[in-house]
Amino acid sequence: MQLGFTEARSAEQAAIAAEAGIQVGADVGGQREVELSGTDDARRMDFTFEATGEGDGPPEGARVEGVVLTGLDSSEQTFAVRIDAQRGKLSDADLQRIVASVEVR
Repeated sequence: MQLGFTEARSAEQAAIAAEAGIQVGADVGGQREVELSGTDDARRMDFTFEATGEGDGPPEGARVEGVVLTGLDSSEQTFAVRIDAQRGKLSDADLQRIVASVEVR
């Protein structure tokens, strides 16, 4: 979880700021409202990009699917939770379970 990455005053503004942290050249599917425990206003962005092959990540050229969940916590601080996985390595059901497990404080 990343806190304080922007001075946003709404979940929509936090999502715009979080989008700037997604890899250059990624295909971003826009933002939409999402229900997260502990906050009344959160956004979700889905995106894909090609892996660079650096570090412990997927091999160069592999497609990566990602999700960013963002909004404001109870202290009005921005938060972002990012989930990335190589295409085919994380089922839709598992991704939904991860998203549903996020609890904002």
